[in-house]
Amino acid sequence: MKTVLLVIFLIYMFTIIVSGLQSAKKYRGVAVSESQRLGIYILSMLTSWTASFAMALTALIGGITPAALGIRLPDLAAFLDHQIFSIVAILTGAAALGITTIQCVRLATSERYRADAWAQLSEGAKDGVLKDFTAELVIPRSRRERQLFPFVALTAGFCEEFIMRGVSFALILTFFPRMSPFLFPVLTAVLFGFGHAYQGVSGIVKTTAAGLLLGVLYLATGSLFPVMVLHFVIDLTSQFLSPEIRRSDNP
Repeated sequence: MKTVLLVIFLIYMFTIIVSGLQSAKKYRGVAVSESQRLGIYILSMLTSWTASFAMALTALIGGITPAALGIRLPDLAAFLDHQIFSIVAILTGAAALGITTIQCVRLATSERYRADAWAQLSEGAKDGVLKDFTAELVIPRSRRERQLFPFVALTAGFCEEFIMRGVSFALILTFFPRMSPFLFPVLTAVLFGFGHAYQGVSGIVKTTAAGLLLGVLYLATGSLFPVMVLHFVIDLTSQFLSPEIRRSDNP
């Protein structure tokens, strides 16, 4: 069953890379309507939860425990032989969470801060279409999009971390048991980056860096819960970036 889990994981990676590149080809430089954006949200959630459920079930049948998949409380002594590494990783993760939370709160409560952020994001826009294809595709604009987006962020925080950290770490440990644990975050970060290949080279670099931080934090605590929370808050900032568009299907 562990081989089956690996196959499911590889199919998932192939699917998200190909579908992401297809979306980039279809939507780059194009105004995205409310109905299209909502459809993308729903498809993303269905895909992520289905893949997570399939991998969780396969892992459990194959004898991989929830704890081995990171579904356990943080253990500050999880990496006790490398205390300095653990302390630095945990402090870095806490700082990232604090900074991101402050930014999220400021975007949610300060109209001026939100306007400045949107103005910066809108630089180079043509006919209202953002130059950043991912931002145009993902950032909610209308009330209906804003109502659904927190669930999109929650799905990304839980499912992507479960798959890209929990499952991938377990697979590496299963098939390469002698590999140094310090390489686990590096390998999974590279996979995470290429999973966002549709964002281009800069997107791959940014998501690889983010994946490295998340992987190191997981390695230091032995739990997915801190990285899920951090991932969720990072994604949730998009909820408050744009001025609200009230029309039901605005391009």
